[in-house]
Amino acid sequence: SRDPPKGVNLNAHITDKLEDLAEIYDKVLGDPYKAKNHNLAANAIKDLPFKATRIEQLVDPPVIPAMASKRSTVRGKINEILTTGRLQKLEELKRNDRVVAVRELTRVWGVGEAKARHLFNVGIKTVNQLRARVHDDVTPSGGEGEGPGTSGALLTSQQMIGLKYFDEFDQRMPREEASAIAGYVERAARRACPGCVAVAAGSYRRGKPTCGDLDVLISPTREWMTAESCGSLGDGRGGVSTFKDILPTVLAELRGKGVLTDDLSVGKDSYMGVALLPSEDAASLQLARADADADGGGGMGVVPVEPARTHRRIDVKVYAPEELPFALLYFTGSGYFNRSMRYWAKRRFGLSLNDKGIFRETSNAASKVTDAEIDDEADVFEYLRLKYVAPEDRSV
Repeated sequence: SRDPPKGVNLNAHITDKLEDLAEIYDKVLGDPYKAKNHNLAANAIKDLPFKATRIEQLVDPPVIPAMASKRSTVRGKINEILTTGRLQKLEELKRNDRVVAVRELTRVWGVGEAKARHLFNVGIKTVNQLRARVHDDVTPSGGEGEGPGTSGALLTSQQMIGLKYFDEFDQRMPREEASAIAGYVERAARRACPGCVAVAAGSYRRGKPTCGDLDVLISPTREWMTAESCGSLGDGRGGVSTFKDILPTVLAELRGKGVLTDDLSVGKDSYMGVALLPSEDAASLQLARADADADGGGGMGVVPVEPARTHRRIDVKVYAPEELPFALLYFTGSGYFNRSMRYWAKRRFGLSLNDKGIFRETSNAASKVTDAEIDDEADVFEYLRLKYVAPEDRSV
């Protein structure tokens, strides 16, 4: 089998600027065509086995067809980066009032680019200005999250939650805290569905010391699913009797314990919300940190009577057992690693890969591949003729 395309990016001095510019074109200026060309060039240059220092190395042959012409704007920008170390267009855009405002406002959870552009158009440029005017009666002019029942409202209820916890969501979550919150989800899941799997994914699963939010994936065993289909779950073993009841039961327990404080989105098998570690757990973590500081000469080991607690973003998703390997792969990341695998599957085998499975694209639809025996992530790698990469090695 061959190694997945995951090597070190030797050309970050080029690709970082191209991707930054592409993001501004796409999300702030609403020009996806320009963004696409810059992203294509960045992705191609990322995979080069050498560090580029001259434009000739990238155009003979061209890393993307658009760079074949000397009149190519992307080619011109890359040449500017290579010769000056700067990109004037990017620097100009980063100083642009609209760009600065949209970038800041989209840091509020639930506020997308269209909403941020609308806020800018009504004179709101910063999060502090948004807080001051959040109750203004402003008729929306379009944008995500604006639908029936929101006429005249500046923000939706979900966006209001994002604004309420803006400063807290902006803080990284220590690994120990993520583990404690995930533990509550896991215990609730196993009471709802004995024997099920509950795994914290994302950067936590990649072994990072902190994470921005927490993704927890729940999946019953194949035996449980078989028993459910036979209607034989009501035999005194405890837990719910149908797959669709797993998530509501888990959420009800977490709300009852005060672990979930606000709901952002509730679906039949997917939840997005806000978590808060209970006081006793927060106190234990702070005591452990204080003791560690004291042992290291950094403190006295003293903890406040009421420990500081921070609201965190959490997603909880329930998958059928045959989907779990794909969900784990998808939600473990990193984003670049996932894109590389999807690119390989598409380019090499004509397959698409997502959190539900592997699909073979036909002329008018996509059909799930059924000839693969996939029991875990390693089987996905093997099916795609790739060497298995452990979660902690996927942060590329």
